[in-house]
Amino acid sequence: MSVGGSWSTSGGTFTNATTTVLFNSADTGETVNPGSSSFYSVQIAAPTGGHTFASSATTTRNFTLASASVFTVQSGVVLKVLGVFQNTVGGTNTTW
Repeated sequence: MSVGGSWSTSGGTFTNATTTVLFNSADTGETVNPGSSSFYSVQIAAPTGGHTFASSATTTRNFTLASASVFTVQSGVVLKVLGVFQNTVGGTNTTW
């Protein structure tokens, strides 16, 4: 599943099954709010994009931070990965 914008799960539940959610927006300022729903697998692949995890999130499989101009996990937010975490961006482009 490809998401070219922000993600907000409110007033319902996202059922992850076995799908990788690909965040690939070319814009900065995108937010991710999964609510109480967990992801199966997440990939951030947006060389010019920027994503902020504004609420805690869980992946029951893997989380790959492949490319981003900005990636932020807000203060107090927990990113829980039950599989493999891979970060090829790192450095000043990420804020934890």
